[in-house]
Amino acid sequence: MKSVSKMGAKRAAILLASACGWILAAGAPANAATVVTFKVTGATQTMGAAVDAAGDVAGTWYDSGFVTHGFLRTAAGTLTTFDPSGSTGTNVYGMNDTQWVAGAFSDGAGTHGFLRAPDGTVTVYDAPGSAGYTQILAVNDDNAFAGTYAADDGNDYGFVVDKKGKFTSFAPSGARYTSATAINSKGATAGQGTDSDSTIHGFVRSVNGTLTSFDVPGGDEPFVRGINVHGTVAGTSYEDYVSDTGQGYLLLSDGTFQTFQVVSGFETDANGLNDQGLVCGDYYDAGGAYHGFIRNKKGKIKSFDVGNTGATACTAINASGQTTGYYYSLKDIGVAFLRTP
Repeated sequence: MKSVSKMGAKRAAILLASACGWILAAGAPANAATVVTFKVTGATQTMGAAVDAAGDVAGTWYDSGFVTHGFLRTAAGTLTTFDPSGSTGTNVYGMNDTQWVAGAFSDGAGTHGFLRAPDGTVTVYDAPGSAGYTQILAVNDDNAFAGTYAADDGNDYGFVVDKKGKFTSFAPSGARYTSATAINSKGATAGQGTDSDSTIHGFVRSVNGTLTSFDVPGGDEPFVRGINVHGTVAGTSYEDYVSDTGQGYLLLSDGTFQTFQVVSGFETDANGLNDQGLVCGDYYDAGGAYHGFIRNKKGKIKSFDVGNTGATACTAINASGQTTGYYYSLKDIGVAFLRTP
């Protein structure tokens, strides 16, 4: 997790902007956006993880004992916190446009997936064959969902449960740890798998079950953060993970890649993707600060900050371009936001 106190570890010295004006300098206004910030009372961190079509935000918050819990804030401003029964730590990973929230929680028996209905009802889910570890990482508008689970054979598998409730387990050839981190409206999934040499490869799984693995040109360690209705995949890959040379990437449905860094030589993380092809995420600048960004289909990037600390992370984007995420205050407290363009 990135915070203000960790910014000094980043390297310095490179130009920030483009003379063509395709990148707005950090801190410059990106249109006349409206930003609402909020946090759970008493929380040390409140982090938006998902935003639906109505502008409702779901995410995770930390209490003073660093225990995680879920929250849902409606567009009208009502903020509700929640935990599945018996939870010793709850994490929210996704939400669909009908306000179903997906995530995982831990208790004395292990880690379980959950879905929270709009009326607040929580359904606990353990993948068939799970050895005490299941996470639901994404949910679509048909309430089909995807994630990862650990099996008795020592491997982790990806899984998808379709809108009819059918469970399917899968893994790319040779993968030992597979995680389905994204699902689109058609039920196609994407994620990453780690082979026996601990090398990470991305994958796309079509609705008919065809699995296609991929590696991002000029990088390795591809992490998947989204797949849209057109089959475009977005995420972050690393030329060298240790040195934080992360680059955002798009894998288009025709198999071609687009890679980008907002500031050349410094980490850019693509964290959200919508059906219109807009990507949101965050990036580091030469001074070690990080900022949110939105990238359109033509590759134009607009930078933005919430607060004045140079510590903004954008995690999700909806169809109308509303984004959520969090920023850190000068007291190192994480505060969630909803940004409306």
